[in-house]
Amino acid sequence: MKRILSFLLALTIAFSTSSCFGSFELTQKLYEWNDGVADNKFVKTLIFYGLNIIPVYSIAVYGDVVIFNLIEFWSGSNPMAMELGESETETHTIAGVDYEITASQNRFDIKALDGSKNESYVFNSIDKTWNLETSEGLLPLVGFVEMNDKSYAKVYGTDGCTALFDMSKNYSLAEVQAKLSSNLEIAGL
Repeated sequence: MKRILSFLLALTIAFSTSSCFGSFELTQKLYEWNDGVADNKFVKTLIFYGLNIIPVYSIAVYGDVVIFNLIEFWSGSNPMAMELGESETETHTIAGVDYEITASQNRFDIKALDGSKNESYVFNSIDKTWNLETSEGLLPLVGFVEMNDKSYAKVYGTDGCTALFDMSKNYSLAEVQAKLSSNLEIAGL
């Protein structure tokens, strides 16, 4: 539970400072794909309109603004810009312990240099969840859900409960703990 609360605290801080400007890599990749799908500009335009109606472009921009540009602002690199096999490693000291953090495409590996702790967080792009990698498999921590024209963070509790947090609102750590412990299916509505 402590691990999830730490992750949620980091997530809350990330969402509350999401006005960081970045390179919009995901949106650019979508646009480049759209531009290369056909030689005919009318076909490209029709596909562009379709991807706006669905709303693929809106989701890409939202992902850039809320997640990837924020990571880029604080770390100097955007995980969406990473190609398969590329990685970036930094060392940080937290509470007197040195940690080596390695970011690669859809993955963060965190290793305490004193050998006390190793953790890996993996993003599953199919179900849009961040997971803790364990010996038993992936343990979901938080996912991203669109419902009723709103965006939610779906937080997974250790007891199997889930709670949805409206991403347009800010929550204190106490509110997150209360909503998880009360097993609310939709929090903050």
